[in-house]
Amino acid sequence: MGCDGKKNRKSETTVCMVVCLSMLLLFACAPEPPLIGIENPNVRSEDVPGIRRHQILIATTRAPSGASGVFYDSSRSKLGFAKVDVTIPPVHQTGKLERARRLPPDPRSEFVVENPIRLAGKSEFRSQVSTELSKRPVGDKDLLVFVHGYNTTLSDAVLQLAQFVEDTDYKGVPLLFSWASSGRTVNYLYDINSAVIARDSLVELVSSLNLTAIEGYDVVAHSMGTVVVMEALRLISREGDPGQLRRLEHIVLASPDIDLDLFRAQVSAVPEHRRRIVILTSSDGFVA
Repeated sequence: MGCDGKKNRKSETTVCMVVCLSMLLLFACAPEPPLIGIENPNVRSEDVPGIRRHQILIATTRAPSGASGVFYDSSRSKLGFAKVDVTIPPVHQTGKLERARRLPPDPRSEFVVENPIRLAGKSEFRSQVSTELSKRPVGDKDLLVFVHGYNTTLSDAVLQLAQFVEDTDYKGVPLLFSWASSGRTVNYLYDINSAVIARDSLVELVSSLNLTAIEGYDVVAHSMGTVVVMEALRLISREGDPGQLRRLEHIVLASPDIDLDLFRAQVSAVPEHRRRIVILTSSDGFVA
């Protein structure tokens, strides 16, 4: 595929991102049971005809947890790395997140998060990213960085990204950046502070992933996650390697939870020709 073909495909992907994000916002804030690593002993995903699977790479400022289904909790920690597999049920409908309301989840009709593995550090994480990039043909060696919003657990974020990848048919490598949201509506102040703290870790992540095999970056952020992204973008623009911005394809901000004056200050730090930002807001004023 030539450059024009790739640009057209990328533009179509961006439109699809916006459409899918508008549907994903409907499911982003409802607290549900944790699901990571909880499998159904009666139905194996490998035995379900038509099931699909996505590997999600995770970089997180959450602390590791030993609680069933949690994997990483809401406590703040240094940057850690992991990966999981998410199975998509054969009955999945675009725009709908078939999430288990009770445990264990049923892979025939619900999303299941399997094989949670913590990675040793940046080196192993870089190796995982490189391996996933090597599986994709030229033109599809992009990295999708998804940053979730306020009141979101790790289970929530993993499922949101898996649904997003499935519904947009994203061909690149999906990477979840999960900051330490409490997953509780009453903890807004805790969440906004966690988001601000996480900005340096997102810069650290991008710097560590300056791999030549990456053809481009797509960044998608929801709600309070847009604070993390815009702050990191501001820091990279002012202090980082300009080459990190050169491969930035699109930034999609869904229902951004940012003060307007702060957003203007953040954008002003970004070179004008690098401001490929799509903003998605709801007509009824709803902010997740």
